Amino acid sequence: MTVNLTATTTSDQTDCKYDLQQDWFDIVREEWEVRTQPLRGQKLQILEIGSFEGASTKWMLDNLMDHPESSLTAIDTFQGSMEHKEGTDAVDKYGLSSLDDCFRANVSKSKHPDKLHVMKMQSHKALLEPRNEARQFDFIYVDASHVAIDVLHDAVNCWSLLKTEGTMVFDNFSWKAYLQDCYNPRIAIEAFIR
Repeated sequence: MTVNLTATTTSDQTDCKYDLQQDWFDIVREEWEVRTQPLRGQKLQILEIGSFEGASTKWMLDNLMDHPESSLTAIDTFQGSMEHKEGTDAVDKYGLSSLDDCFRANVSKSKHPDKLHVMKMQSHKALLEPRNEARQFDFIYVDASHVAIDVLHDAVNCWSLLKTEGTMVFDNFSWKAYLQDCYNPRIAIEAFIR
């Protein structure tokens, strides 16, 4: 399912703090502030794989979408990943039953919600659309499934969608939630960049 999100925001809404139960993006926010400075104001086509509650999506809409022709495509199932489903309290802990609504409420408060195109589906299916349309992206953020084989699959599929001189960013390089290292993202990211 492909959904275009448009919302009317007032100046009060753009200043509102958005509602996050899990603000994992806060860990890298400062680094992104510095590293994306050269991209500000440029015409950008951005692809985000894995949006969860929308913290990174909102940040990119607020900071990287000022050019009138910029756009952001976000791909997510809004069902969480394998680690979100472990244990009986995971649905409540991570708010999985209302994750899509939470995401949409958060990004609607951004500066440029009209520049967001949401694809609510698994990344391996969603990535067929831009590939078939020969679309390419200036900036790709990979933060969907944290299972190594899925990370590698997303990386390989995104590589052909990345413009020459484009930037691909991986999240969760140091993340070690799975007992066996072969499941954690690091091994996939290292294999891809070699």
